[in-house]
Amino acid sequence: MSFEYWYATSPEGRVVKYGYKELSDGVAAISATVEGRSLMILQKSLRAPLTRAQVEALFEEKSTIRDLTDERLTDERLTDERQQSSASCGN
Repeated sequence: MSFEYWYATSPEGRVVKYGYKELSDGVAAISATVEGRSLMILQKSLRAPLTRAQVEALFEEKSTIRDLTDERLTDERLTDERQQSSASCGN
């Protein structure tokens, strides 16, 4: 099965390209792309394939779509993650 892609408009009015593919029993790859920025997640422990509405809700409930389009938030989050990673490695 290939990736299934579709487009939807976010509550903020942005066009979002969603993707969904079942990889194996209970595991799916799910993606969202907004304004050239993409995020892919692996969803585990699925009892049944997700519907388009469930995929869209997964990204919307975590404000992922808004965060993907806010360059300042994305840059700050990457900086924070790098600092946390360095601290945990003893650097």
